[in-house]
Amino acid sequence: MKSSNQKGHSSFGAFAIIMTVTLLLISIAVNLLFSMIPEKARRIDLSTEQLTRVSSEAKKYLKSSLDSEIDIYLVAESGMEDISVLEFLKRLSEINPDLINLETVDPTVKRAFVQGLISSSVDDISDNTVIIKGKKHGSVKVISPERLYTYETFLLDANSGTYASDGEYSYREFIAVYATLGEYFSGGYAYYETKFNGESEIISAIDYVLTPPDKLPSVYVSAMHGESALSDYLTEHLELSNLPVKQLIIAEGIPSDASVILINAPSSDLSAKESESLSKFLEGGGKLIVTTSYEKVSSLKNLTAVLEKYGLLFEDKEIFEDNESYYYSTGYQNLLIPNISVLEKLYKTKHYRFLVSSAHAIILSDSAENVIHTSLLSTSEDSYYAPEGEDAEIDSETKSSYNVAVSAAMSNGGEVVWFSSPHVLSDSDNDLTGGGNYIHFTAILSELCDKKSVVFPSKLIERDTLTLSALQANFWAVILIAVIPGAVVIVGLIRTHRRRKA
Repeated sequence: MKSSNQKGHSSFGAFAIIMTVTLLLISIAVNLLFSMIPEKARRIDLSTEQLTRVSSEAKKYLKSSLDSEIDIYLVAESGMEDISVLEFLKRLSEINPDLINLETVDPTVKRAFVQGLISSSVDDISDNTVIIKGKKHGSVKVISPERLYTYETFLLDANSGTYASDGEYSYREFIAVYATLGEYFSGGYAYYETKFNGESEIISAIDYVLTPPDKLPSVYVSAMHGESALSDYLTEHLELSNLPVKQLIIAEGIPSDASVILINAPSSDLSAKESESLSKFLEGGGKLIVTTSYEKVSSLKNLTAVLEKYGLLFEDKEIFEDNESYYYSTGYQNLLIPNISVLEKLYKTKHYRFLVSSAHAIILSDSAENVIHTSLLSTSEDSYYAPEGEDAEIDSETKSSYNVAVSAAMSNGGEVVWFSSPHVLSDSDNDLTGGGNYIHFTAILSELCDKKSVVFPSKLIERDTLTLSALQANFWAVILIAVIPGAVVIVGLIRTHRRRKA
């Protein structure tokens, strides 16, 4: 006859076996259900800025513009793939797998194949170069790996004790900056943040290969009138949106392929012949962007005469703001942060301010026929003209809302966009808005060129993206599905056997 102690051991052992088997079945069921979830839903990006996530704007662009098949190649030796880039490309291809073909290519294995895609030597290709080819037009775009990341530097302000952004740079620009400010970085007076810029670069490349070669826009920037030159950063920004700029000397004639002409803060006037050429360009449906300064605008008689034909007049006095919500900071009331609600609605730009410094007023006149005027940027009702003289007081009668950016659209398709500040296209004003000026300007320029803006903000890298390769996923699947549950069963059986013998 068994003792009560033996009966207790037997009942406990049976309970242990039942619980072990139950847990095993639950574990298997959970893992089977997990394995049924699509791979793209199982990949979780835990980085703060979600580096590998495709933004809603990029998805919207692809769904509306992707009308033919494209091939995307990540060129890298096996094992040297950039996980963030590869993961982003996978997510991108999943948006439309019927039209987006993704392949990782090892140049040491498929050297001839890679050579057939590019014009340069395969030896010049770095690991994690992205090549995109459009099958419809045969266009190819090659993105070097350093273009997939940008670097924002921050310098310590000795007065405030805080760090302020010094600008966002490409890899090559950053190397030059670092070489110049090396002691600041090592001494703690400066630091930098790495940002993933792959979305803008890759979507821009896709836009390029989808566009018929004869439909790519041509943006001409005028010279020979003391114009402010576009910075390298802005030029790269525009090229990223497939809006390459070319120099234009209006006196030599306006090219027939000109989509838009930009006259940026001229210090001297056009000649009568040049203004006549510009008028004919607009009459033929051309597009013009002009920026002017309050100090020079009254001396630009011929240029402003062209603008006056379309009901655009001016005041040559600097505007200041008295509403703190509409200027940059105390003491800088001529650094205007105008109302951008119309701009956002027209050009679908959101979440970015537009800085307009040292601006004058643009007046809309109804004297022009068949012209539709739109105020793109305007000040508050508390803005005023700068008082003349050091001791002069503010003239309350000049307090009003003023236009500092307008458009005039003609019935023939021509259009003029006028900014009343010489600094709207400067890196300094752009930096103060976190890139807002260039994002808004690119959207306006894209619209004038009948294109969609494809520039997106870079994503800050704060921690590594949590991703698993297929090999790692399979390894952990075996561990979780078989090894751990099996170990639990074995331990349970051993303990049960020992208790029975006791």
